[in-house]
Amino acid sequence: MTISRLLRVLPLLLAAGCSGSSPGADDEKVRTKMASDLVECQNDRLALKEKIGELQAEIQKLKAAAAEPAPTDTAKPTETPPHRVAAKKPNEAELSPDAQMAVVQKAAAVAKRNSPRLHACYEKALKHSPDLATVSSVTVRFTVAGNGSASDVVFSKHAPPEMAKCMGKEIAHWQFPTFSGAPVQVETPVSLVAK
Repeated sequence: MTISRLLRVLPLLLAAGCSGSSPGADDEKVRTKMASDLVECQNDRLALKEKIGELQAEIQKLKAAAAEPAPTDTAKPTETPPHRVAAKKPNEAELSPDAQMAVVQKAAAVAKRNSPRLHACYEKALKHSPDLATVSSVTVRFTVAGNGSASDVVFSKHAPPEMAKCMGKEIAHWQFPTFSGAPVQVETPVSLVAK
């Protein structure tokens, strides 16, 4: 029973208790109504109690999800993008840090030069996700093999799955400079703005 319903029944109770008249048909109607309202009130209370339990469980899930460390996009346009060496094959020598940096810089230059080719993927995604209009670039991470091919293309969280898939296919066709040694992982920002 809601509070407003209880407030409506209270005057009836007071009137029945204070009237001093003998119990009659009106008193019986009041008691029946009160019993019905009491049952409804108890049912409402149980339903609310269940809802509170569900909401508390949902809050606990959200707190647990918030406690997990979120992946961060740490690449800054003014810094050299971070990189690491991908898994190497047994016959591939690991590159020196200077050689790795040279591969990363050349790969980043290829990505920058070819970024206008990704604009079609961006425009297509923009039709389905208008909020992408505020995104002018995304960070892409990929592995460059010694033969100059790219694989394992992954985008930052700003790229919707369909756009990332479209761009990944495009990047997989790009030719990067060849080198001798283990594959190198490259992370670089890619502009989505048409030039």
